[in-house]
Amino acid sequence: MPHKYYFLYWLPNQSKIYSEPYYFGTNDHEELIKNLNTAKEHGYEIEYLKDE
Repeated sequence: MPHKYYFLYWLPNQSKIYSEPYYFGTNDHEELIKNLNTAKEHGYEIEYLKDE
């Protein structure tokens, strides 16, 4: 059964009061890890990470 990996993230300096987080989802674990590393590198705040 394929997994669906996803996370919500906030851009640096993005208002949590007035805006919604961005969504990223994939079925590829390697793509997930690559994008998580990119998000951390650019200072994004990861709000939620889940594996279904």
